[in-house]
Amino acid sequence: MHVIRPATINDEEAVYLLSTKLSQKFEIKRQAFSVAFAQLMQAEDVYLHVVVSSEHVIAYLLGWTRIAFYSNGPVGWVQEIVVDTKYRRRQLGRLLMDHFESWSADRGAVLVSLATRGASEFYLALGYRDSATYYKKTIEPNRSLG
Repeated sequence: MHVIRPATINDEEAVYLLSTKLSQKFEIKRQAFSVAFAQLMQAEDVYLHVVVSSEHVIAYLLGWTRIAFYSNGPVGWVQEIVVDTKYRRRQLGRLLMDHFESWSADRGAVLVSLATRGASEFYLALGYRDSATYYKKTIEPNRSLG
């Protein structure tokens, strides 16, 4: 049986290992991941849930809700979703997305958005539609601030 629950500090290693499967273009550095994970554990407006099977973390979803002008209300944003390759095609991604949508709706969200390159068919099957082109640019953080 699969259980969806909020991630805990004890899930850090398992979520890190799953996160390394997210992109082949970006290296997820362990130390930076640990810093981010600790911050996310403290944030109240962040959704970081895992799917557990036989006490093993086999999937996670990271997202949040934010206020936006264009949507006339809060927007739920899916930042990352990863299901272990051995457990794909078992409806776990759908379960996580349904759970996130419900969590977002409970916070007043009127829309859920995400960016993807390789899972378009999955999201279309869930009722999402192609809406925009996603751009990104890597920048160096300004360490002199703050």
